[in-house]
Amino acid sequence: MWMNTSAKDLLRAVVFLFTLFTSIQSAAATCSRRIHIAINPQGPALTVNAQKQVSGILSDFFSAVESSTQCQFVWDFVPRARAIHYLKNGQTDIVFAIQTDERNQYAEFVPLIEFYPSVIVLKEAMKSEDPEKILEQNNLQFGLVRGYNFGPIYTEFTRKTKQAKRAEEFVEVEDIAKKMLAGQVHATIMSATVFVQAAEDILLDTKIQAIPLKQFPKARVGIYLANQSLNAEDKKILRDAIASKSQNELFFRLFKANYPAWAMKAMTPVPVPDK
Repeated sequence: MWMNTSAKDLLRAVVFLFTLFTSIQSAAATCSRRIHIAINPQGPALTVNAQKQVSGILSDFFSAVESSTQCQFVWDFVPRARAIHYLKNGQTDIVFAIQTDERNQYAEFVPLIEFYPSVIVLKEAMKSEDPEKILEQNNLQFGLVRGYNFGPIYTEFTRKTKQAKRAEEFVEVEDIAKKMLAGQVHATIMSATVFVQAAEDILLDTKIQAIPLKQFPKARVGIYLANQSLNAEDKKILRDAIASKSQNELFFRLFKANYPAWAMKAMTPVPVPDK
């Protein structure tokens, strides 16, 4: 674990005080119905036990939002690809995801964290720690997540590696981690925090290194609010609460406290102007 018990207790106290403060300060406006969040439980962002009780970063974050808005949230546990499908077709209200141009067409994005994508590579396969040289290393086989797009450099890299038969696409991150453990895939490109749980579950985390690709444009991760399912009033309540400076700062604190340092090297909070 990367955070000791006392640090976790301190963070829980901070979250409690924050939610208490926001509940006192909140306006009377609340959502017109229960709000559905479609998500693939993946700790430390979110875990769910046998009794369907949730914990983790997003649980703490939305508890604070619930206190400030009095909106009630319902967690719908689905695979990542299905969550995006639900968002597109108005079958859910909220999805936590990386911002893409396609998703912007059917949902409103509220950014919470900025990051450079990282090349995550097996240490034993590395010939250099220079990220550009790693991408040019012809003996590496890449596992890439279907649907990811980190800009023109990534798109061109994907095209070239596929053409050279050095890349395979996967729907789920866990499949890439398993292939890396077996030595069938040597590297991947994504947000390092997305890869943490999949790597730790199979004891892969000590065998990999994550290096930020600062030649890529920054990407953003945050909350998508569905255009189809949410009415204008509910969307405004949620947007104002999630986008507030205090909520933004809380989210980054939760992220930093729950993820290992190697996964946080490329992450920064989204700047929020003072009102």
